[in-house]
Amino acid sequence: MKFQKLVRLDKKSIRAILPHQPPFVYIDEVFDLIPGESAKAHKYVDPKDPVFACHFPGRPIYPGIFLIEAAGQLAFVTVCYRPNSEGALDSRVGYLGSVKSFTFRNVVTPGMTLTIAVEVLIQFGDATKVSARILSREKVMADGELYFTLAEGRREARS
Repeated sequence: MKFQKLVRLDKKSIRAILPHQPPFVYIDEVFDLIPGESAKAHKYVDPKDPVFACHFPGRPIYPGIFLIEAAGQLAFVTVCYRPNSEGALDSRVGYLGSVKSFTFRNVVTPGMTLTIAVEVLIQFGDATKVSARILSREKVMADGELYFTLAEGRREARS
């Protein structure tokens, strides 16, 4: 097995890779990234997030679809990151094609810090299948598999 240096990315580097922009960026920092293979990310579930005003009043729960989106964004970064590059290398965007066997095992609430982990299971052409696991303090909150494809897409210049 070849040793690879694990990569860490801050918010600015993540934003340079993702086609998404705030408030639709659901990962705060990436670490233990092995390009094209696996990565982990942190996501702080901010109690001030406006979603908690309506999901659900009096008993705020972080929507499961946001957990899937966070895993999808981390998968995109894992596949598209290239060492020694300043930002996005091309105009590719990722399209979520399928969510398979994604199970929500525990409720995510405001103030939690999540660890999202993805592992590339298979790549074929522009399609990728990953396994994803979302934890809070070693407790599994959700897990499953995602399939996504990469396609050419228009990306605006960023400051």
